Order: sequence, then C-alpha cells, then structure tokens
Amino acid sequence: LMAANDTLFVNMAQMRQFNYKFNFNPSNLQTSGLDAFLQDAYTNSETAISLSANNAYQFLVNTDAGSFVANRFRIVYRPTVPLPVNFTSIKAYQKQEGIQLEWMVSNEINIGQYIVEKANASLSFEKIETVVPKGSAISETSYSVFDSKPFLGVNYFRVKAIDKNGEFKYSETVKVNIGKGKESITIFPNPSIGEELYINLNNLPNGKYELKVLNSLGQEMVRKIIVYDDINQQQIMLTSNWAKGTYMIVVVGKDIQVQQTIIKQ
Repeated sequence: LMAANDTLFVNMAQMRQFNYKFNFNPSNLQTSGLDAFLQDAYTNSETAISLSANNAYQFLVNTDAGSFVANRFRIVYRPTVPLPVNFTSIKAYQKQEGIQLEWMVSNEINIGQYIVEKANASLSFEKIETVVPKGSAISETSYSVFDSKPFLGVNYFRVKAIDKNGEFKYSETVKVNIGKGKESITIFPNPSIGEELYINLNNLPNGKYELKVLNSLGQEMVRKIIVYDDINQQQIMLTSNWAKGTYMIVVVGKDIQVQQTIIKQ
C-alpha cells in the first residue's frame, strides 16, 4: 500500500517533439486518507489525479531540453486534508440542446468557490464555469449549471470545491451521452514523419476491435486486438523499414468497420 510522502517516478525516453497525453488507469493505488498529485518539473505545476477513475494529462515536448528530460514527471502522495463540505448528490442530464448539471452540498463552511469541470472521452478535464458559494453552514444547498455547448457523444462532469485556504475536494464524476455521432477514426500525425502513430476512436461502442494496417498492395503489415472503454487513444508503431507511401488503417468490430488512409513520409 502507498503511504504519505511516497513517490512514484515516471521516466521518459526518446521523446519526439509532439503533443502527448498521459492516460492514467489506476489499479490498486487508492489508499484511504491519501491524495495523489502529478508533478511536472518542466512547467513547475502540480495536478491532482484520481486514484479511482480514469483521467488524463496533456503535455508538450519541444526543443527545450527540460521538456524531454527523463525525470520530468513524478506522482507524490500526501495526507488528505478533509474539507467539511459534503457533496450529498450530483446529477447531469440532457436538457433541450444542452446538459443540465445539478449538485447539492451540506456543511458549506469556508468554501471560496466551486469549479465545474468537463471532459469528453479523452478524460482531459477543463474548467467551464466558476460558481460562487451561498455559504450555508446549516442546511443543504443546491447549485446548477447549464452547458450550452456539449460534446457530441460522451460528456463527463465533476465539481471541485475549493476552500479559502486553497484546499479542495472533488465530487463524483457523472456522465451524459449526447446523440450518436458518426463512427470514425482520427489518426495523427498524418502525414507521419516518424515511427509513432496515434489513433482516436470516435463514437464507437465499448468492446474489442481488430486493428489492421494494410499497405498499398493490400498486404497486412500489422494486426492487433484493442479494447475500447472510453479511453479512445491507441498507439501503433510504423517500423523504420516500411517503405514511404500510403497505408490504410482499418478498425473492425461487430457490425462495424471504419478506416482511414495515412501517408508515411
């Protein structure tokens, strides 16, 4: 079990100039009374990460040596500083063309603000609104926010309560699906100038899929099984001995087949 002041070091190697994303899928890391934070030495920033649900962190590697140093990241554990405020309920639902988010709190003492955060299937949460607390320490208090610009597909929401000393506490995460967009895949970088390729699955149901890479003659270069569960980014390697030219990425599931052309330079 993890303990207070324990540290997990995240080592990087052979990073190219690119926009990257960490996908954290924690397992057996949650310990009562502890919070975890991802520290980024290059940006000198610290981000709270969940130890019970999937979450993501986006970062950039550029020509600055500090951006690709091996020990740029680490995860540190600290004792939880409990806030008196309690999230007694939170729900989100489609309302007309948007999403209505509602939550209730009790024991609202010393709270400075609520931050409403939203994410799509990538689970990269971003702030969409700040709510001023009503400051009731006696009874339950209700709040609501309307999101007029939901993502097509899955929308995740959570609320961050921040007290006047900067300590914070998250609500549970709730999810709403808006419509069903066209099933597709997005590939980047395209054209590809290296050996690393990232694939986003868009509006596909959760489950197992077969991913294939075909060359211009229809010959199979790669075949792998992937499992899609709302973490939609996959990585494949285009080995250095592959010829420059056009390739086809094909993703096949039950009653579903989507494909996209890429160019290897």
